[in-house]
Amino acid sequence: MRRGCLVFTLEAPALSSNVSVSYRQIGRELSPLLVIDDCLADPDSLVEFAKFSEPGTGKGAENLHPVFQQDKASFYPGLRCPLPDEFGRGLLQQLTPLLHEYFSQKGDVAFKPLITCLSLACVKKEQLRPIQSLPHFDDVRNDQLAMVLYLFKGDLGGTGFYRHVSTGFERITRTRLPEYAPVLKAEAVGAGKGLFGRYMGRDNVFFDATDYVEPMFNRAIIYPSNCLHSGVLNNAVNYSSRVNKGRLTANMLIICNEV
Repeated sequence: MRRGCLVFTLEAPALSSNVSVSYRQIGRELSPLLVIDDCLADPDSLVEFAKFSEPGTGKGAENLHPVFQQDKASFYPGLRCPLPDEFGRGLLQQLTPLLHEYFSQKGDVAFKPLITCLSLACVKKEQLRPIQSLPHFDDVRNDQLAMVLYLFKGDLGGTGFYRHVSTGFERITRTRLPEYAPVLKAEAVGAGKGLFGRYMGRDNVFFDATDYVEPMFNRAIIYPSNCLHSGVLNNAVNYSSRVNKGRLTANMLIICNEV
């Protein structure tokens, strides 16, 4: 992909020759969690793409390049930038053998990227909406996976997984949502402001931690998107919207369709 005088090689992403895979089941519900270290052969291409998409640089509008902006369709506490469709398709093609091995033992499942983007968590803790201070799930469907690829160095926070204490739920399905949503709303209302205005930590009075993944540059994690999860950000840090200082990740939602 050519943007101005810069060339990005995102059309055919390859996995690293040093890729290392670990797998575990988390929580009482034994949800699958795949951790892929040294994931991409060229993660720096993604970082360079992100730098060219930084808000306020003028590069995006000038070169018809996508830029980071608020994602009004979600409650993500920061900025997002879409990645090229060919990158999502190419990466998913590389990951498909692993997805079959760890998430579908049968070969009659096809994987399709639903959303592929870059993300920068940078909302100040005191500006968080109440829902952004709690664990969340991406969708109630059971046939969807989520991937997070860490593209930052340093301890800016990994990903936590949780169990809702009152209901015992670790994954929110279509049948569980009618019970879960009103209980959580009542708890949040009862807790008042003391629970909010901060990023989710390892646990709180309403959620127990079931697992935590430490962040590492070029580490990817894949898990069912209806798992209760959250970025575990340090509330003492003011997170930057600059790529070279911020909590940059690449994110993908993956649909698992029966062939």
